[in-house]
Amino acid sequence: MSKEELQPTVGSWYENDEGRVFTVLAFDKAKGAIDVQYVTGNIDTLDMEAWTGMDLREVEPLEEWQASMEQYAQSQSIREYLPKGIEEE
Repeated sequence: MSKEELQPTVGSWYENDEGRVFTVLAFDKAKGAIDVQYVTGNIDTLDMEAWTGMDLREVEPLEEWQASMEQYAQSQSIREYLPKGIEEE
């Protein structure tokens, strides 16, 4: 799929041309802001220009992704962005 067609999807995992793997935590279409979390645990916000400028491919979810997502949601108070199946404690 070309990078123009690859839209940020909350809960999906991607790998860039540098081999960095990350998941999309939130996507605000109105602001063009994409919150991502790398497998290292670092969280970053990208704009659509940065997103479309990257050479990305979608990859399979990692084994331990739920803990990272729960941590982010608790810190940002955005439980509505969690994929179905992740419960509040």
